[in-house]
Amino acid sequence: MSAKDALSALEERRIKMEQFSDQLFDRDYMIWDNFISDNLVTTLNQKAKQLIEQEKFRKAGIGASYMKQIKEDTRGDYIHWIDPSEATEPIQSFVKEIDFFIRFLNNRCYTGVRDFEMHFTFYPVGTRYAKHIDQLKINGQRLFSVVCYLNKNWSERDGGALRLYLKDQCVDVEPLAGRLVVFKSHLIPHEVLVTHNERIALTGWLLNQPKTLTFV
Repeated sequence: MSAKDALSALEERRIKMEQFSDQLFDRDYMIWDNFISDNLVTTLNQKAKQLIEQEKFRKAGIGASYMKQIKEDTRGDYIHWIDPSEATEPIQSFVKEIDFFIRFLNNRCYTGVRDFEMHFTFYPVGTRYAKHIDQLKINGQRLFSVVCYLNKNWSERDGGALRLYLKDQCVDVEPLAGRLVVFKSHLIPHEVLVTHNERIALTGWLLNQPKTLTFV
């Protein structure tokens, strides 16, 4: 790519970020299709499946730290936490995209995001996550919830939609490959509907403190 093309692509990215950040603050959530390339979706999906095969995922619980509980009927996913400082490709490419997005939000919208935490999320067939809110009771560090889906050839019959409970309506968001969803962690209750296909995503939170101070 020439320097001119690179600058053009960067400007196009900046314009999109303006549009989607406006949606985020107008509606408290945003949906950005094709946030990452198809090639990056493929390699991240392969990385997640490799970690699953290596049994690197663990059963997700409800609550924080010593209060965490495992409730199969409420939350059925498995997770693998990511340390961005130690991440290799293709995870590092995704981390760079999120870093760029954070800098944009802070510079344009004065959001005060100081860090983020992130994990792979895997929902086996027949699992869900009941209605909940992401802000933890023991602290208030989570400003925005972020989900990027890694599911190729997903269709409506596969289920697994993210249901957002807004003030006056519910919005169901299909977990389509490359789609980024961001919403305010303390404002929007949500659930993951029962999935009829294996469902993989990168899930994280933008924080108002360094993650070492979140006590989770």
